[in-house]
Amino acid sequence: MKKLLLTLGIITSFTANIFSQVINEKKLAVKPIDLSQLSIEKGKVDCNCNKNLLQDGGFEKLTIGGGILPSDISTSSAPWKKGYNTPQWTSTIQPACDKGIVSMWGNKVVGESIYQNGIALAAGSYKVKFTARFANPTTLSTLVRLKLFLYSGAGAPTSYDAAGVVSTDISSGVWATYTTTTNLTVTTAGTYSIALHPENNYNQNDGSYVSWIQLDNICIETACEVPDEKCNPAFTMAPFVVNNQSCIIINANPTI
Repeated sequence: MKKLLLTLGIITSFTANIFSQVINEKKLAVKPIDLSQLSIEKGKVDCNCNKNLLQDGGFEKLTIGGGILPSDISTSSAPWKKGYNTPQWTSTIQPACDKGIVSMWGNKVVGESIYQNGIALAAGSYKVKFTARFANPTTLSTLVRLKLFLYSGAGAPTSYDAAGVVSTDISSGVWATYTTTTNLTVTTAGTYSIALHPENNYNQNDGSYVSWIQLDNICIETACEVPDEKCNPAFTMAPFVVNNQSCIIINANPTI
């Protein structure tokens, strides 16, 4: 009898822990996506990122475990960590660029997120580029956007709907490369954290009104464009010259 009671106690404790992990998803009636069953097409993508200011921009080094689904990102994952709820990661799906993808759901008021700490940024403007796909078209869910917000210090974001920059609407299930509608602006140099989450046009706290995004990679670079003396003061040659025959000669490889 003692053995039976002990077994029942363990089962009850395990069930309570499982329930506490997914209580929000249950309330919202969010149905997880089985990442092993996806069939993904590759469209027009740009995987180049010469000077990414993020670590592991290709989502190749995340760790999973400890959640309900085998693909749930673990609390000890680095450099990307799980923020809100239970974002997922897998390296077994055929990607567009790199060996891992992140899968998250959300709208304007609720959802999943990931974040990264310890990003050193100078004051200035930064362009954001990422490769993604829209994962769950339904009657209510017809598009998704990626939202990125910047905050000071370490730790997880304290607000899901913090101010940030967003992408254009993504309505295709084919991998493609997107940018945010405006550049990310840093007014004071320092060490920052960046959080990512999906959103759509809804603000209902209801799983029927969320959208899923899947990310292959993300790149944050300074927004300068060469040739630009403000980007590189060592730029010593003009981008083009006019010779004595009045022909324009393009200087495709200026001296730096």
